[in-house]
Amino acid sequence: MRNSYSTRALFGALTLALGLAGLAAPAAAAEALFAEELDRGQPSLEFDRLLDQLEEGPDDPRVPLLLTELSRLRSLVPHGRRTLLSRIPALLAKSGHNTDAMLSVLVDLYQRAGARDEALRTLAERGFLSRFLAVGPFGIAPNAALETRFPAEGAANARVLAPRRTFKGWRGEERAWRELKRDPRRAAIALSEGLEGVGQVSYVVTHVRWTEAEETDASLVYRGPSARVWINRALAGTVDRARLRLPGTVRLPVVLRPGWNRIVIKLTGGARASFAAQLLDPTGAPRRLEESLSEEVDVSQAAPRQPGPLAGLSELAAERDPERRGLYAWLLGREGMSEEALGALEAIAEDVPAGRLAKVAWFHRLRARLVQGANHLPPEERRSEAKRAYESTLLADPESVEGRRALAQLDLAEERTIEGTLGLEALLEAEPRDLLTRLRLVAALRGKGWLHAAEQTLAAAPQEQQGLLPIVMTQLALLESRGEDGGAEGERLRQAILDLNRGRTDLVLRKVDQAIARSDRRQALAALEAWAKASGADAEELALQRRRVFRGLGQRYPEIEALRAWVAADADSVVRKRILAARLAEEAHRDPKAKAEAQELLAAVLEEEPGDHGARQLLSGLTGKEDRFWEEWAPDLEELRTQSPPRGKWPRSDRVCLFDQTVTRIYPDTSSVDVVHQVWRLLDERGTQELSRRPTAGETL
Repeated sequence: MRNSYSTRALFGALTLALGLAGLAAPAAAAEALFAEELDRGQPSLEFDRLLDQLEEGPDDPRVPLLLTELSRLRSLVPHGRRTLLSRIPALLAKSGHNTDAMLSVLVDLYQRAGARDEALRTLAERGFLSRFLAVGPFGIAPNAALETRFPAEGAANARVLAPRRTFKGWRGEERAWRELKRDPRRAAIALSEGLEGVGQVSYVVTHVRWTEAEETDASLVYRGPSARVWINRALAGTVDRARLRLPGTVRLPVVLRPGWNRIVIKLTGGARASFAAQLLDPTGAPRRLEESLSEEVDVSQAAPRQPGPLAGLSELAAERDPERRGLYAWLLGREGMSEEALGALEAIAEDVPAGRLAKVAWFHRLRARLVQGANHLPPEERRSEAKRAYESTLLADPESVEGRRALAQLDLAEERTIEGTLGLEALLEAEPRDLLTRLRLVAALRGKGWLHAAEQTLAAAPQEQQGLLPIVMTQLALLESRGEDGGAEGERLRQAILDLNRGRTDLVLRKVDQAIARSDRRQALAALEAWAKASGADAEELALQRRRVFRGLGQRYPEIEALRAWVAADADSVVRKRILAARLAEEAHRDPKAKAEAQELLAAVLEEEPGDHGARQLLSGLTGKEDRFWEEWAPDLEELRTQSPPRGKWPRSDRVCLFDQTVTRIYPDTSSVDVVHQVWRLLDERGTQELSRRPTAGETL
């Protein structure tokens, strides 16, 4: 349900003039907010009305909804992206706690326009913390590890941080502080960029300089797994997703003092976790602050706070006005709290007489959308409840385009192809400018293989819609559905898509693949450079892509050199060493130097990760010195054969296991490796076929 429906889809022709809860709005405001034509399949009109509403109240809690809908509609109207880029920046100064939401939309718009520098600048303005020292992971049980105080926790909250200090992982391996830097193109930081190994919790530390003259109540906005947060060596709050139902994005009230402030976050999820954190000032706007990795700080006296939703959500939670409570339900659903969203909607039904509520289309439409995104309900129940809600929508508003379209799509989802297709065709005949319905109908026809009918339906779109991004993308999809690359026409369409959305750098990579298929090294490398420029790829990403090009061309040594460059960019990474060693091992039979380098890399991997038995096995294969610890436990096959019962003991079986034994080798770091011995007697041809292949580890035979 997220990010997919319009203001009119939520609030419809909200006829509060009927007296719903006695909260009818003035006629002029009602016309501006809830006009009927916003659900009549006219995206250009809807786009203009929503943009007007955004400009009327840029600090209103409904702004996230308006931005979501404008982002959805921009590709359905001519010059939609250009219009948003020209009008949203002027609203930033008045947007308050909606500033970050507007900046987020601007980042996406700039990326699609190919304005990479503007996109990076705008993302930087969102104030995401960018530099951390990280250590871990530690512990073996996620929930218990969050509560356990590991030695690194005390070190992270010491008066003076000691970045050279090391700690022991749960297997005894050494854990050192590693620097993490946020990719300037992304908001989140992946711990895997600097941390590796087995464990459940990790610590990240940074310092920010607060430039205000006095202590200030601010907010730390956090997106990520369960975590604990310390500000200036004092616990600021706990985000415990295992015990509490929390939105995907939480706001933690914090106190920042003049000068340097230390932020420590203890994250669950091991080395694969990722998170994003940003600081908001008292107005709710993001602040971009100077950062440092190591500063001396005193203990804060502020008490821990409870994490809560973002400011707009908190403000709407206390509203009694029906449409504001509907907006509250929508925002809860957007944050992944579908059960709470439906509960908020049901609270409206308890306060409004059923007869009156039956005539309000927005309520039923919103309920349908929330039900479709309710992951706590079984799929069959989601479909049936959504269908019932959309039927109620049409009873309240027979001309609702979204209601009719959704019911047709539900028919298609239930394999009622004829009913669904006829429903979309009838709606499109009534509203020929409804581009979304046209695209849904084309997709349905294409899914059934009726390509000619799909192409005719798409070609019948009004002239002003021809050339829009969804139209061009659908034209390309139809071309490729015929099992063809499309030739010159396919290339023209892909270039048109790239011109309309410069963020589609995957289309540039496609040119790389086409050059590889032609064995054209020069064109492949030229296309790769174009991709790097368009996407802003760093040296590491470019090295990996160069490796892919050379591997595809069968050029072994340039491929290995590209891998070496990738490993050199992060010489401490065990994962990268392992990947390079595996590739060098492929060359071991023809290149003694490659074999020696692979052995050296694998030895380094095992020194840091003794439990990496894949690396141990590969090294044994290269050196010919396999640790055959299981041999003393190997069964005597002749003794088993002579002492086992005769074949007639199992008249109804096709095979029987005579021996099953597991030998386990436990290493000093507590890791282990198992070797399984099984001896089977095959009793007939079917048993022979069943065991004609080698079983895989963990398979039940």
